[in-house]
Amino acid sequence: MDITLWPIPMTAQRREPPMEPGLACDWGGRRGPARSGQSTTTTTLHTIRSLVLKGIHRTMQRHTLYAYVDGTDLDDVAVAIERELVALADSSGWVASRPIVVNQKSMHAGSRPDDLPDWDLGVNLTLPEPEFEPTDWFADIERVVARLAQLHSKFGRDFVIGIADNASGVADDLFHIESETTDLGKLRMLIGA
Repeated sequence: MDITLWPIPMTAQRREPPMEPGLACDWGGRRGPARSGQSTTTTTLHTIRSLVLKGIHRTMQRHTLYAYVDGTDLDDVAVAIERELVALADSSGWVASRPIVVNQKSMHAGSRPDDLPDWDLGVNLTLPEPEFEPTDWFADIERVVARLAQLHSKFGRDFVIGIADNASGVADDLFHIESETTDLGKLRMLIGA
């Protein structure tokens, strides 16, 4: 059995895995099945898992890169950012995999009265298994990072990038986009590319 170890910095933050399979939130925060008018690229990691378990996909990759808006107060930008991310995901030229747009808001607020509910808004990108990495697969990540840097400039929102282990459900934040310029060399090192 081959084991791939991802270098994780000591400052990495743990993230909870996405919410229940097959559910999405409408803008009122009510949980229910995904709306019929929802984009075909909008889904959740759990939805991907359930498709794999039902045999719709042959294999499930071990790791997923996630890139989400950092924060939960997204009411004023969520629709516009999601529109930009859907356009990115729908564009052609992806090397290893096309990103999946995520927009899910928890029904429950945090532990303090003034806490807002968690809101995951961004993209998931399936990472290739190390032994099957196509040439230039990191170009997909560079493309996502470049677009998020543009969105940071346009909307003034930071983004967090991390890796989720699909088998264990553990996710670690690795990198932040806090300006228009990003250190792709550092991100490449953290991911192990």
